[in-house]
Amino acid sequence: MTLCREPQTQPKGATRLSWWWSSSRPNWRRLRLACESLLVLSIMTQVASCIVADPPQYTDPVQTRPELAVYSAKPSVYQVVVVQTPSASSPSFTVPVRSEDAGEQLLVNFWRDYGTSSKKFIDSKFIAASTYDDTSDRAISYTWTTVSLDDSGCHTFSMVVAHLDSYQTPQVLDTKKADTDAALITWWVNVNPDPNALTTLSGCPSRQAAGP
Repeated sequence: MTLCREPQTQPKGATRLSWWWSSSRPNWRRLRLACESLLVLSIMTQVASCIVADPPQYTDPVQTRPELAVYSAKPSVYQVVVVQTPSASSPSFTVPVRSEDAGEQLLVNFWRDYGTSSKKFIDSKFIAASTYDDTSDRAISYTWTTVSLDDSGCHTFSMVVAHLDSYQTPQVLDTKKADTDAALITWWVNVNPDPNALTTLSGCPSRQAAGP
């Protein structure tokens, strides 16, 4: 602030203004002190205004489609699962899942030959609601304990996952919501195959073109 700067001292004997300069010097010092005080007050006000911030705005979480980590699924979806009944242990299937649920639980339906004319409902399971930021070992696991001689042959085993509100009935998805909320994972399963063709997919049912 240029008003707060003290003028340069006048040379002695230059003019009679030298007397005025000398006599007015104490007043100038008081003016300079007041000016500096105002400057400090202005800086403090600006600092205080920088510290006070608007409160953060919070919004409700938005649901996301369940994400199934297919590459981490067990067993691998890229191999044929061979099941021998009734002596062998029941096959188990696991896939990690991640989703923003906004407080709504997931409903998982397990199917044999889902989407085909020979589809068969196996079971269902609820998954507790979570958040997308949940990086714990959240997964969907199921052991197909009801597989039997009646299931002999080549089949698919599928998990259909969606939020509870996306179902019209416990086994039927709302077609208006399925495209944006439902997720699907499928394994190929050979039940009691010929010992010489354990991993063949011959005779497997074909998927219908129609919806879920």
